[in-house]
Amino acid sequence: KAEDAEVLVAPGMVREGLAATVMNMYDGSYEAPRLTSPKMRRWAGKISNERGHEFQEEVATELRKLGWSVRTEVKFGEILGRDPDEDPGDIDVLGWRDDGRVVLLECKQLQFAKTPSEVAKQLSNFRGTTNDRGKPDRLAKHLNRWTIARRNVAAFSTFIGLADPNIEAG
Repeated sequence: KAEDAEVLVAPGMVREGLAATVMNMYDGSYEAPRLTSPKMRRWAGKISNERGHEFQEEVATELRKLGWSVRTEVKFGEILGRDPDEDPGDIDVLGWRDDGRVVLLECKQLQFAKTPSEVAKQLSNFRGTTNDRGKPDRLAKHLNRWTIARRNVAAFSTFIGLADPNIEAG
């Protein structure tokens, strides 16, 4: 009978589980589909954006230490002098050197993935393909930005002040 059922409670496990849940909520590290509250989705998005901006700045700082000129979150409209026909998104980090080398870097921090399956799931968003609705994944979006950049070398040359830039993607 149900009344005779025994339940074993391990207080330490309950405490650790609750602490992990609260910390993951605070960090915004739960995946959006797992969050049912619009407020929680906004919070997770805000935290994720903050982490992304911090990481971009870390990358930019390291490039500067290596002698690169750097700009973060560069919009194509700023480079082209007009809005592109289709919004390709921002260039997370645009770096260039006097030797003409120019890099467009897409910065994604995967440290919040805790298990190999979580890392694999995150990396599955970087295949360079489109989904069944025709939307590009994150790598395909970045490759599209690189293609637009390569088609507009003259605009990049003017924007960064280099005569013959060699545009690379990273």
